[in-house]
Amino acid sequence: MIFTKMDAINKLYEDLENVTIPEGYTSIEDSAFKDFERIRKVILPSTLKIIGKYAFKNCKCLKEVVMPNVIEIGISAFEGCLSLEIIKLPESIGIIKSSAFEFCCSLKSIKIPSKVEYISDFLFKGCSALEKVTLPKVYKIGCYAFADCKSLKSITLPNTLEVINWDAFLNCNKLEKISFVKPLNWMKKLCINENAFSYCSSLTEIVFPKVNICLDRYCFSDCEKLTKVVFRGAIEINGKLFLNCQNLREIIFEEDDYFSEEFGIEFKKVTFE
Repeated sequence: MIFTKMDAINKLYEDLENVTIPEGYTSIEDSAFKDFERIRKVILPSTLKIIGKYAFKNCKCLKEVVMPNVIEIGISAFEGCLSLEIIKLPESIGIIKSSAFEFCCSLKSIKIPSKVEYISDFLFKGCSALEKVTLPKVYKIGCYAFADCKSLKSITLPNTLEVINWDAFLNCNKLEKISFVKPLNWMKKLCINENAFSYCSSLTEIVFPKVNICLDRYCFSDCEKLTKVVFRGAIEINGKLFLNCQNLREIIFEEDDYFSEEFGIEFKKVTFE
């Protein structure tokens, strides 16, 4: 049974700020609550499985959502919910589509459920208060997924990761640490695409795991505090990686196959372990 936009309007006649959807409904229609700016709290029933695209987009006063058994969150479902602070994603969720939480400026932490296999494009873009992210064993982080998350200080990447797409962490200017879960699968290749970590101006050091890595152009450009990079596995370089990283002075390799002109900067020390 689908909870429609007309159902949503009728619910708001009962209570403009707190919405409880009754048991029995299995999905929320696309745009059902879109632009309903006075809603503060939403409680979804245990029967509800799918939240349609744009369902709560631009509900600017929405602070809390309770969703016990949802399995799919649609495109831009909570985009522009500027006040959203509390949302616990249930382990039942397997799909979170693009821009679902884009510009949720008050969201401080999020734990992605274990069934989610990839982080969609633009998923948390512009979540400027986001400080903590817990990732499951995803294989891909989409483009602009965490761009402009200006409070994010660290990120731990899973050992299943194969692709970090372009601009994924663009302009995360407080990001200080990138960690990799061990052990990584040596037979797989990790691809970090164009501008993935550009303008991460607080990043000081990167230690790559012992895994084959493909690095696209400008993927760490304009990381102005970056001083040291360690490569533990074989690398493939497709352009100037560290353009405008003026403080980068030490690059350490375990493998000796590299091309210095591709780094985009001059450095004082190269060490082969």
